[in-house]
Amino acid sequence: MVELKRKISDIVPRRPSSAKAVASKQSLDGEVRKEISPARKAPKKKESEPIETKRSAPPEPKEEPVFLIPPIREMRIDGGPAPGVEATQAANSPVGRAGFTGRYRGRRRVLRVGVGVLAILIAAGAGAWFTLPKAVITLTMKKYPMTFKETVVAAADPGTVSAPSAVVVPGEALEARANLTLPFAARDTETVSAKATGVLIVYNSYGSAPQTLVRNTRFESPDKKIFRLDRQVTVPGARVEGGRITASSVEAPVTAEEAGEVYNLPASSGWRIPGFRSTPRYDGFYAETKSGIKGGFIGERAKPSTTELADARNKLMEALTGALESQFLIILSDRFTALPGSRRVTLVEENISQDGEDPHAFHLFGEAVMEQIVFEDPMLREALVATAARALPKELVAKDFSYTVGTSTPDFAKRTLTFPVNGAGVFTAPFNADAFRASVTGKGEADLKAAVLAVPGVEAAKVSLSPFFVRSVPTDETKIEVTVE
Repeated sequence: MVELKRKISDIVPRRPSSAKAVASKQSLDGEVRKEISPARKAPKKKESEPIETKRSAPPEPKEEPVFLIPPIREMRIDGGPAPGVEATQAANSPVGRAGFTGRYRGRRRVLRVGVGVLAILIAAGAGAWFTLPKAVITLTMKKYPMTFKETVVAAADPGTVSAPSAVVVPGEALEARANLTLPFAARDTETVSAKATGVLIVYNSYGSAPQTLVRNTRFESPDKKIFRLDRQVTVPGARVEGGRITASSVEAPVTAEEAGEVYNLPASSGWRIPGFRSTPRYDGFYAETKSGIKGGFIGERAKPSTTELADARNKLMEALTGALESQFLIILSDRFTALPGSRRVTLVEENISQDGEDPHAFHLFGEAVMEQIVFEDPMLREALVATAARALPKELVAKDFSYTVGTSTPDFAKRTLTFPVNGAGVFTAPFNADAFRASVTGKGEADLKAAVLAVPGVEAAKVSLSPFFVRSVPTDETKIEVTVE
């Protein structure tokens, strides 16, 4: 046992320093291989070497050689046996087992790669299951190109338009009102004595008979100031229904009996006719003013020149137009089309008043109306398509259609807007892709060809089935792609 360990320790001798040492090492290696090889018969021991045996038991097998660490470290590079040791010894040593481990790891690496490839193939198969088979059908329809030039009339009341050669579409007459008072300065002044004026609303709750009031009929304000009618008016009779009297009314312009600012009054009610005092008509006829009484003045006041007044009027119109355009932003919705030239602004009322504190200042009041004729573009398009299709075969639809609009001419009295239209379009036979897709599901190549040729207006068709071995259209409509050119 001791002798064997000595020999094993000589397996890894010191590095020989000469050729003689190398030869000695090779001789030693041969001796070691002869001793440890399990496939060969163990050599006879020398007589001087003791042999350990036991009479009571069969001879114990010779102990396996114990390898030291240095040979294992030498074999980590290429997995082979240490110099001078046979392959059989290396296979039974840790070094040999390291070589086996390397081969085992190689097999594991190959196994992992195979599993990865298999997973990819399974994923690809699953993707193909959900995406294939697939059918792509491209239809080319016969096209009918054309151009047109029409005169269009957009009217708030289309029934009143008499224009046989024109395309008439419904329109809208939009209107907005605004009033404004702005201060201005005048270089000149004048001495004046002016009476206040205003408008009264006269009521008749006395009886069903109308009442005529002659010019200069006096009205008394709640603060006992006297005003006279500017013209004769007739107050309608009251309405009597079921024993109840409903007062009637009429507007009547009045002027203060005397000049002066003391006759400028705010809006008020409870006006009476002094001539009816001490009669039942006194309580049955009464009046009120909703806008007040204005214009009474005595003294120096501004006297604007023609140029100053024109400049003030222009600035007032600019301000009124801005206010009206803000209103139109609310009135106009996205569905309306407003053409340039289809709008106008008119000053319907103007009034000059004096500044009570500054004799060189005056106020200009104005009320303006903005009008515009508009239409809805979808209705215009529909009318143009219908007109253009009259010259083409029946049952065609517009595939591409465009037009441009020329200068418009409004007629606010008739509430119409006239303008020229030029355009072009391409018409094809109508085609329902969803219905066609549903009709060809599951069809074979022959039936699919027949279905394509049966579509009205088809000029050419291209069908692609994938993968290459597929010979029928999928039964799943989501896997059928239909394109119309």
